[in-house]
This record gives sequence, structure tokens and C-alpha cells, in this order.
Amino acid sequence: MSEKLPIGMSAADIEKRKRLWRAFDNNNNNLLSFTEAELGIKDVVKLPMIFKIKPVIKMAFNTTKHGQKTNDIYLKDYLEKH
Repeated sequence: MSEKLPIGMSAADIEKRKRLWRAFDNNNNNLLSFTEAELGIKDVVKLPMIFKIKPVIKMAFNTTKHGQKTNDIYLKDYLEKH
């Protein structure tokens, strides 16, 4: 799974994450909704078995989005590309 979802800090893993972001962000607005993340996991990364732990994915998404610093009400529902 680590080759499909790179977590390291190497230049190669960082570049892989950038490519995944671009593939997940269907409307190219540099924001990622939970639906885009979910579809990306299914269609881009092709990890259908991960849907068995969908509550964990949702919790990770929400934890990440709540860690972002923004005062914009609209952005509070999305992950923002940095």
C-alpha cells in the first residue's frame, strides 16, 4: 500500500503526493472535498478494500481539515493544497 500512498519525505514520495493531489482534485481549484478524496482513493489509487474502513478515512480527512488555519467558512469543509 505504501507504493500507492507515499508517506515518506523523500523527493520521490513528495512528487508522488503532488501527482496524486492533481489527480484527486477534479476541478483544479486546489481544494479537496471528502468526495474527491473518496473517489481518488477508489479510481486513482485503486484501493477498493479501503472502503471497508471508510469511517477511519473520514476521521483522518476531518482531522486534517480541522488542523488547517483558515477563517474562511467555505474552506472549512475542504483540504487546501499547500
